Amino acid sequence: YVRTSKKDGGKVYIALGRDGEVTCYEGQLSRKDIKAREQSSDADKPSKAVKCEITKGMQNYLDLHRHSAVRTALLQDQKTALRIAIAQIIAGSSLWSVKADSRKANSSAIADSLSENKAEAVFIEERQAVMALLEIEADAGEENSVIVPTKDDWDVSWDFHSILSTLFKLDDDSVMRVLTFVVAECLPCGTSTVEMLGERLEVSMGAVWHPDQAFFDLMRDKQAINAMVSDIAGEDAAKARIGQTAKEQKALIQSRLAQGEHQDWLPR
Repeated sequence: YVRTSKKDGGKVYIALGRDGEVTCYEGQLSRKDIKAREQSSDADKPSKAVKCEITKGMQNYLDLHRHSAVRTALLQDQKTALRIAIAQIIAGSSLWSVKADSRKANSSAIADSLSENKAEAVFIEERQAVMALLEIEADAGEENSVIVPTKDDWDVSWDFHSILSTLFKLDDDSVMRVLTFVVAECLPCGTSTVEMLGERLEVSMGAVWHPDQAFFDLMRDKQAINAMVSDIAGEDAAKARIGQTAKEQKALIQSRLAQGEHQDWLPR
C-alpha cells in the first residue's frame, strides 16, 4: 500500500485485530489498484500494434539461462551476496518478506517506562546513524521510524534497488553495521531467542534498567512480593510482614530502594 491523497483515489482501510483492537489507515491505495489504473490509462492512449519479437516461451528460456549464469557468478562474490541479503531484509522482494517486531506496549505506563530504559536511547541513536548511512529519511517528528517495516507499517516501504545501490557504495564495516542493526530490529520480542541471546551476550539488565513504579504497579503475586521483601529486608522481616497486603509490602521495598541501601538490587 502507498500513501495516496483523497483526490487521487486514496482510501481508508480498517484493520480489526484478534484482540479487538481497531486500526485505521487513511489515505492508502494498494499497488494492485495503482497498477490497474495505470494500465487503464495506457489503454486509452492510441498506440500502434507492435508484434513482440520474443514469445512467452522464449522469455522463459532467456530468464532461466540468465538466472542460472548470474546466481552461479554470485557464488564467487560474498560481499555482493551480503548486500543483496540486507537490501531484501529492508525493502523486501518477491521472495523475501521480513518484518521488524512492532513492540507494542499494552499501556501508556509501560510505554513511558520503556522510554526511560537506557538501552532504548542507544538503539534509537544507532537507528538514526544507520538511516544516514542508507541515505533514507524518517518522517518528520518520527524519531522511532523503523528501517525494517513492521506488519502494521502499511505506509512504510523502501525501494530495493535504491537500497542496494547505496549498500554498494558503503565499505564492508559500514555494511556489517547496517546488517547488525536490521537483524537486531527484527529480533522477536517475548521469545526464548531473547533469553538465549541475553545469556550468550552476557547482558546486564542492571546497566540499563531498574525497578520503577510501573514494575511495582504490575507486580501482583503476593508470594513473589514477599520473597522480594526477604531479599531487601531479610528473612525475618519477610516473615513478619507475610500477612500484610501486597501494596504495603511493595511500599517497604520501594522505601528501602529509595534510601539507596540496595542500588544494585534486581528481582530474580
